[in-house]
Amino acid sequence: MSFLLGESSFQNIKRLNCILNDQARRKTELAKGIQFPEYEPWMCSSQSRKRFSILKGNFQKKQSPEPVVDLNRLILLKRAISESKCGHDLHYLLPEDQNRKIMDFSIDNSTNFELEVNHCINYINRFSPSISTIFSELIYQIVPLVPKKNYSKIRQNGSGFSTHEFRGVIFLSLAVNTSISRFENLLNLVHELAHQVLFLYQCSDSIIADDLYKSVYSVIRKTERPAIQSFHALVASAYMLQFCLDISHIQSEIVETNYFKSRVSELKNYLYEGLNAFENINFTKTGDCIYSEISKLLFNDPEKNIASF
Repeated sequence: MSFLLGESSFQNIKRLNCILNDQARRKTELAKGIQFPEYEPWMCSSQSRKRFSILKGNFQKKQSPEPVVDLNRLILLKRAISESKCGHDLHYLLPEDQNRKIMDFSIDNSTNFELEVNHCINYINRFSPSISTIFSELIYQIVPLVPKKNYSKIRQNGSGFSTHEFRGVIFLSLAVNTSISRFENLLNLVHELAHQVLFLYQCSDSIIADDLYKSVYSVIRKTERPAIQSFHALVASAYMLQFCLDISHIQSEIVETNYFKSRVSELKNYLYEGLNAFENINFTKTGDCIYSEISKLLFNDPEKNIASF
C-alpha cells in the first residue's frame, strides 16, 4: 500500500480527503445552523469558521481541473483577513511570518501571477500524472504573496506556505523572473502539495510515535526543528524529487540541464540526510509506511534510475 505517490496512494488520499472534508462541513453546519453543499477550506477549524465565515459559498471546488486564481475569491479573502482582528495580514494563518502579505489585488497585478501559476499547473498535468491527480483532488485555490513594504524582498526563488487552518489553499510567492524561475515555481507548488498530503494523514494519525516536538534535523531549514516539522521537510523533498524524475525527459524545456541536475542532486542529498535523521525515531504504522516509501524512492526502484542524474 502506498501513502504518498502512485495510484494506490491517490485512492487513499482521495478517500481520506472526502471523509475529512465531510466532517468539516458537518461541523460547520452545526456551528452555523445552516446547510452547505460542500466543503470549503475555511471550514477546517473552529477558529477559521469564526474568523472567515464571510467566505462562505465563495471557496467551493472549481469544476475545472485547474485551481483557478480567482480574483473575486482573493479580494474576499483579503477582506476577511483584514477584518478578522489578526493584527496583520497573515498573523493568524502564519503567526511567525512578519515579511509577507497577501497581494493587494487588481486585474492588472494578478494577471502575471495567474498566468504563471496556470503554466506551472499545465506542466504538472502533462508530465507528472501521479502528482497531478493529487493536486487536482486537494487544491482549491492558490493565493499570491508579496513582500511587505518595509521588507525589501523575500526568497529569490519564491516560497510558499500551507496551514491546517486552511486545508486546500496554497499561499505562494513567485520566484524572481530569471531562467530558473519557472522550475522553482513548479518545485514550490509541489513542495506545498506535499504538506497538504501530510496534513491529511495528521488529522487521523500522529505519524510519529515519539514526542512530536523532539528535535530532529530539518533538511530544508538546515537546523534542528520539532520532529513533525522536520518530517514535513522530508516528505516535501520526496515530492520534489519525484516531480524531477517525472519531468526528466523534457526538463530542457523548463530549465538549463546543469541547474536541473544540481537540484536533483541536492534533493537526493536531502533524502539521504532526512532518512538518516529519522533512523532512530519511532513512527506509527502510517508514519513507518511513509518513511519506507521515501526510502524506496531513493534506494530501491531501478525504474526511476535516480543514479543517472
